[in-house]
Amino acid sequence: MENIRKEFEKHKKAIAYAFFASEENLELLKIQREDTVCVLHLSNGKKLIYESGNMKFEKAFQKYLSWFNQNINRNNKQYIKNVLSYDTCAFMEHVEHENVEDPELEKEYYARYGSLCSIVGSLHGISFIEKQIRRKRQYPVIENISELLKRGVKFVIPLDERQMEKKINKETMTSEQRDIFMEAYGKCRAFIEENAADIKILISLCFMEGKVAC
Repeated sequence: MENIRKEFEKHKKAIAYAFFASEENLELLKIQREDTVCVLHLSNGKKLIYESGNMKFEKAFQKYLSWFNQNINRNNKQYIKNVLSYDTCAFMEHVEHENVEDPELEKEYYARYGSLCSIVGSLHGISFIEKQIRRKRQYPVIENISELLKRGVKFVIPLDERQMEKKINKETMTSEQRDIFMEAYGKCRAFIEENAADIKILISLCFMEGKVAC
């Protein structure tokens, strides 16, 4: 814990600017363990995640998502978490779970969720990611991508729609939400299949340090 406090003090000016666009003098009030991460409670009422290990999977995945945002998800872009990384540690945005009741934002959420499942599926065949998702209003956000990809990264074509429909039957969705999810999932999966050669290269570029097997 003392080492975390030292790292925070060393980098707190950069943290204030990177995460809060501020020059305020932040103080670290409390360090709390949540599952596999350390959560820092700050004097401005916000939280950050502290990571003492290598953030290679998190940073690589953000690059991977950014590419999909530019090439297929322009109208429903995935959320990109803010990460501040150093040689000895890293600080990452803490995503608070936020539901939303707006019908249009609800549709956006399930479209993004379907697409995100397909994107993650292309990295190792993982498709059922419900337990790793935090909802930030209209954005599904993976809480810990390193946990999902701990076996390494290998390009695969995501599950076909029939297999995926069986998976999501276990989730609580209305028929409309399921239709939106499946349409987005299928569109993204088709894009991945059609552009498999390019995406294999993309994975190698993004996850170069993550022991990629293509």
